[in-house]
Amino acid sequence: MMLYKFCKQEHNIAIGCNTLRLGTLQEYREMDSSFYIADQWEGISQAGTNGKPVTFTGKELSSAGVSLPAMSLGPNDSVNLTGKGNLIMKIPNVYIFSVSSKESNDSLKDYDSRYTIYNPQSFASELVRLFINQLSFKDFDFNFEYGNYLVSEMNQINIQCIHQPVKYKEKPFIYNEENKIEVLKIINNPVESYFTKSVEKNEDEEYRFVILPTINRQIISVKKEAKILNIRAFNGIINV
Repeated sequence: MMLYKFCKQEHNIAIGCNTLRLGTLQEYREMDSSFYIADQWEGISQAGTNGKPVTFTGKELSSAGVSLPAMSLGPNDSVNLTGKGNLIMKIPNVYIFSVSSKESNDSLKDYDSRYTIYNPQSFASELVRLFINQLSFKDFDFNFEYGNYLVSEMNQINIQCIHQPVKYKEKPFIYNEENKIEVLKIINNPVESYFTKSVEKNEDEEYRFVILPTINRQIISVKKEAKILNIRAFNGIINV
């Protein structure tokens, strides 16, 4: 599978650039909306009923991964959502590297160059290696509600890179009695949310690499700022 990274010529790592930029969900969400790559829905999982009542039983919520004690519900209890009925899930901020399965993209008019990734898995493995060698405590947002870790616990950190095509859906999600479990699983699962974008961006045919730092399988949130990795040539993995 071949993937394509569109960029400015000075940022093309296939022709001499020795740095690679990892953006974050929060950065793209809060970016000036006049930039094409800005996306107000990045890192936000939100669903509403569109005015029609929807009932979730405790068993249904549990099957979607929602903590029943956190909602003061038992498996035989139920909760009714009416009106707007919005559910907004705060998900950890992560580093992402976005490419495309398209050979050309007219929407990215500011970019005058591109390179090809020939082996996505090898590229992902190299991203992990580079990140591990250059990570810093300063990269992480320890004020995030899921990030209360002791410095002594950071030696248990696990770094992986998940990569796959982005799925495009209407945002915010609208759920009803038929699709409520499917939608709830998406908004309650950070990894699923990382690879779900608004349908208005579907022409990009985006393929995304997500750097996932975890401790005891819990994702550690990173700060808003992008991370610049110093790199060496990705021999046999990329080309112009």
